[in-house]
Amino acid sequence: MVVIEEDKIVFTKFPFPISSNAAFRDPSRFEKRRCKSKTYAKYDEIFEVYHYSMLKELKEVRKIIKSWFYNYPKTVLNVDLVFYDSKCFNKSDGKIKKSDIFNRIKVAHDKLAILIEVDDCYIFSGNLVRVPSEKHYLDVIVSRSLLL
Repeated sequence: MVVIEEDKIVFTKFPFPISSNAAFRDPSRFEKRRCKSKTYAKYDEIFEVYHYSMLKELKEVRKIIKSWFYNYPKTVLNVDLVFYDSKCFNKSDGKIKKSDIFNRIKVAHDKLAILIEVDDCYIFSGNLVRVPSEKHYLDVIVSRSLLL
């Protein structure tokens, strides 16, 4: 589930994030901010299973990332997201389905921030790749850069 390499950390089979539209609902007249939806609560449960399945590895990951920031205070994170999407194509005609994959980035970044215990404001760049697949998950590649 976690692969630690020299200058990057790869989270494999990260739970496929829900869209930010599905994750939040508009506030009621008594609430001031958008609230997490029931769909988000279900995704949270799936994510918690993923999170707790690798607690031992996460200690090492967090230690490495903290060392990046300690040794180089102007460190920022690059996060590449590889979406393995089983719903890329229509089954009937094989055409590409419309899917706002960009709408899922916020939820993925929020959950990654929980895993690595770093505020998502330190995520400065990244790439997004959508791969047609029978699987439905995400690989997250975290690396570092230095601000000048």
